[in-house]
Amino acid sequence: MPHLQVLRTVVIGLTGLGLAGCTSGPDEVCSFENSPVTGLQVIAGTDAYFYADAEGGREVGYKRLNGLLELEPGAYHARLNGSRHPVIIRSGQVTRCTAADIMVLGTSGEYYYVLDTVGTELAYERLGQPLSFFPGTYTAKLNNTVLPTDLPGGEATELSAGALVVTGTTDEYYYVLDTAGTELAYSRLGEPLAFFPGQYVAKVNNSTTGTEVGAEETTTVSTGTVVGRGTTDDYYYMLDTAGTELGYARLGNPLAYLPGPYSIRVTNSAARMTVEPDQITEIVTGTVIVSGTGTDYYYVLDGQGEELGYNRLNDQTPLLEGSYSVRQGDRTDPVTITAGETTTVGRED
Repeated sequence: MPHLQVLRTVVIGLTGLGLAGCTSGPDEVCSFENSPVTGLQVIAGTDAYFYADAEGGREVGYKRLNGLLELEPGAYHARLNGSRHPVIIRSGQVTRCTAADIMVLGTSGEYYYVLDTVGTELAYERLGQPLSFFPGTYTAKLNNTVLPTDLPGGEATELSAGALVVTGTTDEYYYVLDTAGTELAYSRLGEPLAFFPGQYVAKVNNSTTGTEVGAEETTTVSTGTVVGRGTTDDYYYMLDTAGTELGYARLGNPLAYLPGPYSIRVTNSAARMTVEPDQITEIVTGTVIVSGTGTDYYYVLDGQGEELGYNRLNDQTPLLEGSYSVRQGDRTDPVTITAGETTTVGRED
């Protein structure tokens, strides 16, 4: 579990809310005070509402925190943002219960969630805004990262998140995974995500890199941009160094990748390349045309004679710069492909 900076401060002065002179209460959360009004008061530092449920779960009233809810004497459950606490209301007394506040600090404008010990979601709020609960043990969740925390009565617990942003020049998405490979959240390139501090993996177009998020810090991971260019409507493919296909796009359309070595493939012709952060790498194809009459096909072979692709006569085939051969019928001719140029091989009937 990553270490978090946790700051606890007193929410409110209890004497300032009229709790001085309270007799000992039924537990550490609630106490009694003689009063001309019989009822329930829940003390906390937020502006939420608390509710009173009779036995069996029937709601009998609600009030803003720090206000006094008049009730008939008896046994109830006080309810606050999904947390519950049993209370006794005595005639001629106010039962005062002291709640706890929690707030997750962050800069991304996202929401955090609070769960009970069995994982049931109780409430949520924007980062930087507090929530109140009855004292106990809870779990804070932020973009599927979790942190168990104890909430003592009469105090505010602040948990500091960090942010991760993957930048790039395309309109694509990045994904954040935990170290076991489980996807936690995703966002457009350039838009930050908040997480509790720890080790994570950023993924863009199936390229990955490990990274660390610190409390109250923003970690930036920069991608580079790859563009396979050409004059046809074909696709180019990106592969890792082991030959695994990572992604593809039409020629002329950019893709974002994390920095590192890759291979680009067009019509099964391949070339090695390196993606640099915050830079655009362009790979320009050439084309070959075998001209002739009729509707026959021609085939493109690499330098070892392996077939790379085929096309109809008079149609362009994109290839990366290099030496190849074309075969049509029983004739094979060598061709040299130059980036940005078209090489034509003539055929007669």
